Amino acid sequence: YFIIYFIILLLFTLTTLQVDLSSNGSHQYYKFMADKPFKLKASPYCYRILVPLISHIIPVENKISFFLVTYFFLTCLIILLHDFIYKLTSDHSLAFIATLFTITIFWCMRYFVYNPYLADPAVFVFLLLCLKFMYEERNVLFLLSFLAGIFIKENIVFVFPVFFAYSAKKEGFKKGLSNTLKWAFAPFIVYVIYRLFAFDKYLGADIISSLKLYTSS
Repeated sequence: YFIIYFIILLLFTLTTLQVDLSSNGSHQYYKFMADKPFKLKASPYCYRILVPLISHIIPVENKISFFLVTYFFLTCLIILLHDFIYKLTSDHSLAFIATLFTITIFWCMRYFVYNPYLADPAVFVFLLLCLKFMYEERNVLFLLSFLAGIFIKENIVFVFPVFFAYSAKKEGFKKGLSNTLKWAFAPFIVYVIYRLFAFDKYLGADIISSLKLYTSS
């Protein structure tokens, strides 16, 4: 199964052109952050610090480091996805079919071969880790995965209500709420504090502007 997965990833790599760095797009923000961590003040990219920071730390030029980071997370995504589906179904064949279907979706894998400067493969991995540890009731690892993932891309916050719903259904509303506040609330608060105070220029301005936009429309 894994040989087939990696052959597909290799074929995607050999048959996909890479993004033009001179073109406008999100990749320009991430590349700037890898060159100068914590210097960018453009919201929301400035809050997605973890992947550019990892690329900055790797002792090679950023173009290569982003490729290494992206391929690492794509590989982890394949392994985690197959493993997670197998644990839910106890059927390797079904896990293979579901994983194969997922990784052949353009926006799941091939797009990130085309544009390896984005944070999405990493957030996919940490989202799966959160679901895996939630399902296995390994709450400390869930908390750490959630905390790391929230600094990759903010859309992982949707795991917060998922954790509550899963815990409440399994252990009742009160116990589910208690577990959610204990294991899922802290990363959310840490992120909110960071988002409000990390950059003076954006002291909540992007949140306020968004509210004004939606309430006035």
